[in-house]
Amino acid sequence: MKQFIRLATSAVLVLLLLTYCVAPPQLKNMIVQFDKPVFESTGKSVRVESVTGSEVAGGHEMFRKALIASLKNSNLFTAVVTEGSADYKLTAFIIGEEFEDKYFEQAIGLNVKYMLYRESTNEVVFDKMMPNSTTGNQHTARIQEMAVKENIIFLLNELSRLKL
Repeated sequence: MKQFIRLATSAVLVLLLLTYCVAPPQLKNMIVQFDKPVFESTGKSVRVESVTGSEVAGGHEMFRKALIASLKNSNLFTAVVTEGSADYKLTAFIIGEEFEDKYFEQAIGLNVKYMLYRESTNEVVFDKMMPNSTTGNQHTARIQEMAVKENIIFLLNELSRLKL
């Protein structure tokens, strides 16, 4: 009986480990959350266009959803929309993800080119590539989630410096 319990316990542990290791990236872990307002509102609205370029963990749509939710949470814009008119439109082009194994850690580099246009004139008011490298000893999906989140944090910081 003791052998059966040990075998069953081992099987459950192996299943839990395998489930954790193959779990895909989760949207909720990519969204930037704020406990209190950090940025001053521009008083303007922004439309987030579709994300294009290289594939990223979770796909373009998951990245876009994380970007939209993070922009809403940031309070930088009075409205964040996906269709219709807005004061500005934001595009994101994923240049690529780079993976590197560093002994017991993994590093993931994520390069995204963001462009913010004034909707009325189509003038580019922000054009910047946001590179970041995230290192960790977690499962690859968790590091990919952190890379997306950190990249969006860099974007929010840059946008907060603009005089819109």
